[in-house]
Amino acid sequence: MLRVGEEPPTTFSFSGVLVCCAQLEAEELGAQVHGLSLKTGHCDDVVVGTGLIDMYSKCGKVGESRRVFDQMRDRNVVTWTSMVTGCAQSGLSDEAMSLVREMLRLGLKPNYVTYNSLLSSYPSWDCCRQMHCRIVKEGFDSNVYIAVTLLSIYSECNSSLEDFRALCSCVAVWDQISWNAVIAGFCNIGSSEEALECFSEMRQVDVPVDFFTFTSILRAAGTVSALVEGKKIHALIFKTGHASN
Repeated sequence: MLRVGEEPPTTFSFSGVLVCCAQLEAEELGAQVHGLSLKTGHCDDVVVGTGLIDMYSKCGKVGESRRVFDQMRDRNVVTWTSMVTGCAQSGLSDEAMSLVREMLRLGLKPNYVTYNSLLSSYPSWDCCRQMHCRIVKEGFDSNVYIAVTLLSIYSECNSSLEDFRALCSCVAVWDQISWNAVIAGFCNIGSSEEALECFSEMRQVDVPVDFFTFTSILRAAGTVSALVEGKKIHALIFKTGHASN
Protein backbone atom coordinates (compact mmCIF):
# COMPACT_ATOMS: atom_id res chain seq x y z
CA MET A 1 0.00 0.00 0.00
CA LEU A 2 2.73 2.43 0.99
CA ARG A 3 5.06 1.51 -1.87
CA VAL A 4 2.56 2.05 -4.65
CA GLY A 5 1.45 5.40 -3.28
CA GLU A 6 -2.15 4.47 -2.63
CA GLU A 7 -4.32 5.98 0.09
CA PRO A 8 -2.55 6.27 3.46
CA PRO A 9 -3.22 3.50 6.00
CA THR A 10 -6.37 3.78 8.08
CA THR A 11 -7.16 2.79 11.63
CA PHE A 12 -8.45 -0.55 10.37
CA SER A 13 -5.31 -1.09 8.29
CA PHE A 14 -3.13 -0.62 11.36
CA SER A 15 -5.42 -2.80 13.48
CA GLY A 16 -5.40 -5.66 10.97
CA VAL A 17 -1.61 -5.65 10.61
CA LEU A 18 -1.13 -5.52 14.38
CA VAL A 19 -3.40 -8.54 14.82
CA CYS A 20 -1.21 -10.46 12.36
CA CYS A 21 1.96 -9.33 14.13
CA ALA A 22 0.50 -10.48 17.45
CA GLN A 23 -0.48 -13.89 16.08
CA LEU A 24 2.95 -14.38 14.49
CA GLU A 25 4.77 -12.83 17.47
CA ALA A 26 6.52 -10.61 14.91
CA GLU A 27 7.86 -8.04 17.33
CA GLU A 28 10.23 -6.31 14.89
CA LEU A 29 7.52 -5.77 12.29
CA GLY A 30 5.10 -4.71 15.01
CA ALA A 31 7.58 -2.10 16.26
CA GLN A 32 7.85 -0.75 12.70
CA VAL A 33 4.06 -0.48 12.52
CA HIS A 34 4.16 1.30 15.88
CA GLY A 35 6.67 3.78 14.47
CA LEU A 36 4.50 4.40 11.43
CA SER A 37 1.44 4.93 13.61
CA LEU A 38 3.36 7.60 15.53
CA LYS A 39 4.30 9.27 12.26
CA THR A 40 0.73 9.28 10.91
CA GLY A 41 -0.90 10.15 14.24
CA HIS A 42 -2.89 6.93 14.45
CA CYS A 43 -1.25 5.90 17.71
CA ASP A 44 -3.73 8.18 19.51
CA ASP A 45 -6.61 6.08 18.22
CA VAL A 46 -8.01 3.73 20.88
CA VAL A 47 -8.27 0.81 18.41
CA VAL A 48 -4.66 1.15 17.27
CA GLY A 49 -3.41 1.69 20.82
CA THR A 50 -5.21 -1.41 22.03
CA GLY A 51 -3.77 -3.37 19.11
CA LEU A 52 -0.27 -2.23 20.05
CA ILE A 53 -0.79 -3.32 23.66
CA ASP A 54 -1.97 -6.75 22.54
CA MET A 55 0.84 -7.12 20.01
CA TYR A 56 3.62 -6.25 22.46
CA SER A 57 2.10 -8.48 25.15
CA LYS A 58 1.92 -11.49 22.84
CA CYS A 59 5.54 -10.83 21.85
CA GLY A 60 6.56 -11.00 25.53
CA LYS A 61 7.20 -7.26 25.81
CA VAL A 62 4.71 -6.34 28.52
CA GLY A 63 6.86 -3.36 29.48
CA GLU A 64 6.33 -1.88 26.01
CA SER A 65 2.63 -2.66 26.33
CA ARG A 66 2.47 -0.72 29.59
CA ARG A 67 4.33 2.20 28.01
CA VAL A 68 1.78 2.39 25.19
CA PHE A 69 -1.06 2.03 27.71
CA ASP A 70 0.21 4.86 29.92
CA GLN A 71 0.61 7.18 26.94
CA MET A 72 -2.94 6.64 25.64
CA ARG A 73 -5.36 9.50 26.22
CA ASP A 74 -8.49 7.45 25.51
CA ARG A 75 -8.86 3.95 26.95
CA ASN A 76 -11.97 1.79 26.87
CA VAL A 77 -12.80 -1.51 28.61
CA VAL A 78 -11.16 -3.49 25.80
CA THR A 79 -7.95 -1.47 26.23
CA TRP A 80 -7.87 -2.06 29.98
CA THR A 81 -8.66 -5.75 29.52
CA SER A 82 -5.86 -6.12 26.97
CA MET A 83 -3.41 -4.65 29.48
CA VAL A 84 -4.75 -6.83 32.31
CA THR A 85 -4.40 -9.91 30.09
CA GLY A 86 -0.85 -8.96 29.12
CA CYS A 87 0.18 -8.63 32.77
CA ALA A 88 -1.62 -11.83 33.76
CA GLN A 89 0.00 -13.88 31.00
CA SER A 90 3.41 -12.50 31.97
CA GLY A 91 2.98 -13.60 35.58
CA LEU A 92 2.44 -10.07 36.90
CA SER A 93 -0.60 -11.00 38.99
CA ASP A 94 -0.39 -8.07 41.40
CA GLU A 95 -0.11 -5.55 38.57
CA ALA A 96 -3.08 -7.15 36.82
CA MET A 97 -5.12 -6.89 40.02
CA SER A 98 -4.09 -3.24 40.48
CA LEU A 99 -5.30 -2.46 36.96
CA VAL A 100 -8.70 -4.03 37.66
CA ARG A 101 -9.02 -2.05 40.90
CA GLU A 102 -8.19 1.12 38.99
CA MET A 103 -10.84 0.23 36.40
CA LEU A 104 -13.44 -0.09 39.14
CA ARG A 105 -12.32 3.17 40.74
CA LEU A 106 -12.83 4.95 37.41
CA GLY A 107 -16.29 3.47 37.02
CA LEU A 108 -15.35 1.06 34.23
CA LYS A 109 -17.00 -2.36 34.42
CA PRO A 110 -14.65 -5.28 33.71
CA ASN A 111 -16.02 -7.90 31.32
CA TYR A 112 -15.77 -11.68 31.46
CA VAL A 113 -12.43 -11.62 29.59
CA THR A 114 -10.99 -9.31 32.25
CA TYR A 115 -12.00 -11.62 35.07
CA ASN A 116 -10.98 -14.75 33.21
CA SER A 117 -7.48 -13.36 32.67
CA LEU A 118 -7.24 -12.30 36.28
CA LEU A 119 -8.39 -15.72 37.53
CA SER A 120 -5.84 -17.50 35.36
CA SER A 121 -2.99 -15.47 36.84
CA TYR A 122 -3.65 -16.22 40.51
CA PRO A 123 -2.51 -19.54 41.99
CA SER A 124 -3.66 -18.40 45.45
CA TRP A 125 -6.80 -20.20 46.58
CA ASP A 126 -7.94 -17.32 48.83
CA CYS A 127 -7.60 -14.75 46.05
CA CYS A 128 -9.52 -16.94 43.64
CA ARG A 129 -12.34 -17.40 46.15
CA GLN A 130 -12.59 -13.64 46.56
CA MET A 131 -12.63 -13.12 42.79
CA HIS A 132 -15.25 -15.84 42.46
CA CYS A 133 -17.52 -13.90 44.80
CA ARG A 134 -17.02 -10.78 42.68
CA ILE A 135 -17.75 -12.74 39.50
CA VAL A 136 -21.02 -14.04 40.97
CA LYS A 137 -21.94 -10.50 42.02
CA GLU A 138 -21.32 -9.25 38.46
CA GLY A 139 -23.33 -12.12 36.95
CA PHE A 140 -20.48 -13.71 35.01
CA ASP A 141 -20.55 -17.06 36.81
CA SER A 142 -22.74 -18.59 34.08
CA ASN A 143 -20.23 -17.69 31.35
CA VAL A 144 -18.75 -20.91 29.95
CA TYR A 145 -15.17 -19.56 29.83
CA ILE A 146 -15.32 -18.30 33.40
CA ALA A 147 -16.90 -21.57 34.54
CA VAL A 148 -14.17 -23.69 32.95
CA THR A 149 -11.41 -21.54 34.45
CA LEU A 150 -13.03 -21.79 37.89
CA LEU A 151 -13.33 -25.57 37.54
CA SER A 152 -9.63 -25.82 36.73
CA ILE A 153 -8.63 -23.57 39.63
CA TYR A 154 -10.85 -25.31 42.17
CA SER A 155 -9.49 -28.73 41.21
CA GLU A 156 -5.85 -27.60 41.22
CA CYS A 157 -5.90 -25.54 44.44
CA ASN A 158 -6.93 -28.28 46.85
CA SER A 159 -10.58 -27.28 47.16
CA SER A 160 -12.94 -29.68 48.89
CA LEU A 161 -14.91 -32.23 46.90
CA GLU A 162 -18.12 -30.57 48.12
CA ASP A 163 -17.02 -27.16 46.80
CA PHE A 164 -16.12 -28.67 43.44
CA ARG A 165 -19.45 -30.48 43.17
CA ALA A 166 -21.27 -27.25 44.01
CA LEU A 167 -19.36 -25.46 41.27
CA CYS A 168 -20.22 -28.22 38.77
CA SER A 169 -23.90 -27.74 39.54
CA CYS A 170 -23.61 -24.11 38.45
CA VAL A 171 -22.26 -24.87 34.96
CA ALA A 172 -24.79 -23.53 32.47
CA VAL A 173 -23.38 -24.82 29.18
CA TRP A 174 -22.33 -28.46 28.98
CA ASP A 175 -20.15 -28.60 25.89
CA GLN A 176 -16.95 -30.56 25.26
CA ILE A 177 -14.80 -28.00 27.09
CA SER A 178 -17.03 -28.03 30.18
CA TRP A 179 -17.18 -31.84 30.35
CA ASN A 180 -13.41 -32.09 29.95
CA ALA A 181 -12.85 -29.57 32.75
CA VAL A 182 -15.21 -31.44 35.08
CA ILE A 183 -13.69 -34.85 34.31
CA ALA A 184 -10.14 -33.54 34.74
CA GLY A 185 -11.21 -31.78 37.93
CA PHE A 186 -12.56 -34.91 39.56
CA CYS A 187 -9.33 -36.68 38.59
CA ASN A 188 -7.22 -33.93 40.17
CA ILE A 189 -9.24 -33.98 43.37
CA GLY A 190 -9.00 -37.77 43.56
CA SER A 191 -12.59 -38.73 42.84
CA SER A 192 -11.93 -41.02 39.90
CA GLU A 193 -15.28 -42.81 40.21
CA GLU A 194 -17.11 -39.53 39.63
CA ALA A 195 -14.83 -38.78 36.69
CA LEU A 196 -15.87 -42.10 35.12
CA GLU A 197 -19.54 -41.34 35.81
CA CYS A 198 -19.18 -37.93 34.08
CA PHE A 199 -17.50 -39.59 31.12
CA SER A 200 -20.44 -41.98 30.83
CA GLU A 201 -22.90 -39.06 30.96
CA MET A 202 -20.87 -37.17 28.37
CA ARG A 203 -21.16 -40.13 26.01
CA GLN A 204 -24.89 -40.53 26.67
CA VAL A 205 -25.64 -36.92 25.62
CA ASP A 206 -23.54 -37.36 22.45
CA VAL A 207 -20.87 -34.78 23.27
CA PRO A 208 -17.76 -35.70 21.23
CA VAL A 209 -14.65 -36.78 23.13
CA ASP A 210 -11.13 -35.67 22.28
CA PHE A 211 -7.50 -36.14 23.30
CA PHE A 212 -8.00 -34.23 26.57
CA THR A 213 -11.01 -36.35 27.51
CA PHE A 214 -9.07 -39.57 26.99
CA THR A 215 -6.02 -38.27 28.88
CA SER A 216 -8.11 -37.61 31.98
CA ILE A 217 -10.38 -40.64 31.83
CA LEU A 218 -7.51 -43.11 31.33
CA ARG A 219 -5.89 -41.66 34.44
CA ALA A 220 -9.17 -42.10 36.32
CA ALA A 221 -9.57 -45.70 35.14
CA GLY A 222 -6.00 -46.51 36.14
CA THR A 223 -6.43 -45.01 39.60
CA VAL A 224 -9.40 -47.18 40.52
CA SER A 225 -8.15 -50.22 38.55
CA ALA A 226 -11.30 -50.21 36.42
CA LEU A 227 -10.10 -52.84 33.95
CA VAL A 228 -13.44 -53.34 32.18
CA GLU A 229 -13.96 -49.61 31.76
CA GLY A 230 -10.36 -49.22 30.68
CA LYS A 231 -10.81 -51.77 27.91
CA LYS A 232 -13.96 -50.00 26.69
CA ILE A 233 -12.11 -46.68 26.65
CA HIS A 234 -9.21 -48.31 24.79
CA ALA A 235 -11.62 -49.58 22.13
CA LEU A 236 -13.19 -46.14 21.85
CA ILE A 237 -9.76 -44.58 21.37
CA PHE A 238 -9.21 -46.81 18.34
CA LYS A 239 -12.72 -46.16 17.07
CA THR A 240 -12.32 -42.37 17.21
CA GLY A 241 -8.86 -42.40 15.63
CA HIS A 242 -6.90 -41.25 18.68
CA ALA A 243 -4.78 -44.38 19.00
CA SER A 244 -1.89 -42.85 17.04
CA ASN A 245 -1.65 -39.86 19.38
